[in-house]
Parts: sequence; structure tokens; C-alpha cells
Amino acid sequence: NFRQVNWEGSRMSESYRPAELFLEVCTAQFLTQQVDFPTRGGNILDLVLSTQAAQLSKVKDEEKL
Repeated sequence: NFRQVNWEGSRMSESYRPAELFLEVCTAQFLTQQVDFPTRGGNILDLVLSTQAAQLSKVKDEEKL
């Protein structure tokens, strides 16, 4: 749960070292976040990381399971 990561543009919204390290690993491995909508309040807590976005269909919110 790294609310400090702004997945749009893959940057930090505020400084928090564990989140910075996580984002650095994702960037180094060419992983991009596919969830582009809040999944808990105003935060994106659900991650779908991929190196090949073209291989995924649109990720959408299906409400609560």
C-alpha cells in the first residue's frame, strides 16, 4: 500500500523510502501499472504490473466481489 506512488507518470507524490524503492524496482524491470482508477477511496491499492501492456485488455472496476 504505497499511496505515495503516483502511477500516472510513475513518480512519487511525497517522499517515503520504501515506496521509492518499490517504484525503482518496477521502473528497472520495465513494469507499468495497468490499474488507472482508485480502488480504495482515492487511492490505487490494486496493482496489475506488466511489461507488455498490449497483451492486456482494459482493466476495469467490477465493484466488490
